[in-house]
Amino acid sequence: MRSFVKQGLREKDVNDIVSYVRSFEKAPLHASARILDSESPIITRESSYSVEETVEKVKTAVAAANMRLIRIQTLDQGFVEGGEENHDQVIVYSCDFGFLNEALKVDPRVGLFLPCRVTVVKHKDKVLVMSINPKRLSQIFNNAELNTLCERMYQVYVNILEEGVM
Repeated sequence: MRSFVKQGLREKDVNDIVSYVRSFEKAPLHASARILDSESPIITRESSYSVEETVEKVKTAVAAANMRLIRIQTLDQGFVEGGEENHDQVIVYSCDFGFLNEALKVDPRVGLFLPCRVTVVKHKDKVLVMSINPKRLSQIFNNAELNTLCERMYQVYVNILEEGVM
């Protein structure tokens, strides 16, 4: 590779460019940085209510968490003809847009768990309420900066699920 100095840049310009590029390097993790432990990739609770009643309870829990309800759809919507959807499998989408913006600044991959998706399914005569476990993301992404956000979102998800089955 030809020298940039020979191509007309001053040595100070080259040093400035190198300093600028190096500013993008991540600082080494602080000694206290750690990967969060999680027991499961999903959080699951069992509901004693019907799918419809549980979905209503989840909607109420979403509002109580100061999140915006985005939409409710069957799991198979778009994959089957209209009217043939399985209403025993429902996804409730919601989002806290302030939190979403905060999290995306730390790591854009958080779009995998935001917006919040709570799935309500009837399986073997049981109604289950589930969501992804955000704490698992710090393990997958290996980003210690996400720890606080993942812990916070985990608690929000647990609260929504528990409210949804009470």
